[in-house]
Amino acid sequence: MRIDAEMKIEQAKIDLAREEAERGERLRMEELRIARKAEDNRNLESSLEGILPKVNEANMIAAELKREIRFNVRMVSTMPDFGDFKEAQREIKIKCDNKEDGYFYMWPTEKFVDRLEMMKENVNEYFDTGVSPDYSDKSTDPFWDPPEPILIGNSYLKLQNLGLVIENDQKIKILNTAGAGNEA
Repeated sequence: MRIDAEMKIEQAKIDLAREEAERGERLRMEELRIARKAEDNRNLESSLEGILPKVNEANMIAAELKREIRFNVRMVSTMPDFGDFKEAQREIKIKCDNKEDGYFYMWPTEKFVDRLEMMKENVNEYFDTGVSPDYSDKSTDPFWDPPEPILIGNSYLKLQNLGLVIENDQKIKILNTAGAGNEA
């Protein structure tokens, strides 16, 4: 009887130690995730500090060339296909609102910087010659892009019911690029 009690106490100690180790591991993983997020935030702030003056410059060039185009900085979240939604990555995109064509584009910062260099060349040519660039050929227009599909949201549905041939009448959330959801 006494041996059984001692074994139970010993097993309880082992279980408690294992639970404590698991709790410590979860805490360590959460601290790592928080540290990664803080580093990501610092990188985003640094990127914003570099891109905002360029966006203002592009807006001034568009105004100087009398184009009805406006650039804005957007922060978008890319949701993981699988896994934890806490692991969503944020990135900076430049929204080019082209009122002349009635369309908008979402450019990655690298593409925007390349286009900005083309815009600078056009505005310098305009200042040198006094002649506004001819943008009748859209392929030479640094403010224009052919329309592309744009991701407006994601939705996740377990396919377990499909495998069991069971009707699926769940209400699922559609998550927009910011990670907020609405029921569909």
